[in-house]
Amino acid sequence: MLWRWLLATVLAAASCAAIDASAQPAARVYRIGTLDASSPDAQRLEWWSAFRQQLGELGYVEGRNFALIARFAHGKAEQLAPLAEELVRLQPDIIVTAGGFQATRAARQATATIPLVMTTGADPVSLGLVASLARPGGNVTGMTTITSELSGKRFQLLRELIPKLSRLAILWHKNPASALAIPDFEAVARSARVALQALSVQQADELDGVFASMARERAEALIVLVSAQFFPERKRIADLAIQHRLPTMHAQAE
Repeated sequence: MLWRWLLATVLAAASCAAIDASAQPAARVYRIGTLDASSPDAQRLEWWSAFRQQLGELGYVEGRNFALIARFAHGKAEQLAPLAEELVRLQPDIIVTAGGFQATRAARQATATIPLVMTTGADPVSLGLVASLARPGGNVTGMTTITSELSGKRFQLLRELIPKLSRLAILWHKNPASALAIPDFEAVARSARVALQALSVQQADELDGVFASMARERAEALIVLVSAQFFPERKRIADLAIQHRLPTMHAQAE
């Protein structure tokens, strides 16, 4: 599972950065802060359970030599900054961010000294989180998902399912990371002579309106871009797509 593999890599980086047991007293309890832009539902908690499992394989047992301080923004980007500031006040040894670049950005704005490990996100160079992929600099390291080349692949898959596709809708959460993908889809749609309707939302209560707009523009298929803000709303988005009879492709299996 990608998440388990990713966490193993992240924890290796984290161990080097801040929790190297061989260089610290055995009795020390390390404080690991986690900042997740999404909600603590069953799926998300399963992912964090995998995180604990990987820590265990590295010799860290919760309650014995590490304590986890978890904060969730429940899909509300405006909550990330105060949650990050709260975590920093608790003085963890390291902060692990999840749910995209916004969690990492909030944590970096809150501290320039506590090591930050991001578990996913768009191009951190373009977003100003690190100086370069080879030499990030500062206090941010971790993993990223640069998948712009998949825009064309997703489009091709839809064309295989709907050979006569002529009108495509893209649903994205209005943030700089998601915005990076829009030009790729515009270029692919233009070359295929497919009309593209890119619809952004800031709040979940806008979803009904954007699906109504898709219906007015006679969209024939929908691609939903990955977003921590969409994750808590994934069932609602699926229900709306079914209601409007829109074949839909998501960036995550969940």
